Amino acid sequence: MHRVVLATLFLVGCVSASEHQALERRVAALEKQLGVEPPAASPARRPRGRKVRTANPQPDTRATGEVTVTGTTGRVFLREAHKRHSVPGPVPEGSYSIRVETTAGQPPVPAGQAAVEAGKTTKITCDDALRVCRAEVTPPR
Repeated sequence: MHRVVLATLFLVGCVSASEHQALERRVAALEKQLGVEPPAASPARRPRGRKVRTANPQPDTRATGEVTVTGTTGRVFLREAHKRHSVPGPVPEGSYSIRVETTAGQPPVPAGQAAVEAGKTTKITCDDALRVCRAEVTPPR
C-alpha cells in the first residue's frame, strides 16, 4: 500500500525522482525492521514523469535566424519534434509550432506556426486575448 502511495506522489509531481528513491529506501528499511514481507518484484521500469536529460546533447549545427516577439505578456517557445527553443533570440532554421505560456505554471498552448530562415529575422506577433500568434520573415537589415 505504501509503495502505491509513493508511486502516486511521484507520478503527479509531488516528489522528485531522488525524493521518491529516498522514500522507497525508507519504506524498505521499515518493512525489514517490522518483519513485513515486501511486495513481489515487478518488472523493472523507468519511473515516468520528469525527463532525463543527457549530459552532452548533440549541438544543433544548422544555421540560425533571429526571432523577435511582440504583443504578449507570456513566455513564447518554438517547438519542433522533441526540442523547444525559448524566444526571442537565435533559433536554428526550420518550421516550428509556436507555443505561448500565458499563465505561470500552466503548460504552453499552441498559438500558430512559424518558419525560421537562416540569416533572416522572424517577427512573431501575438494576441493574448485570442491566444494566437502570426509569424513574418523579414530580410536582414
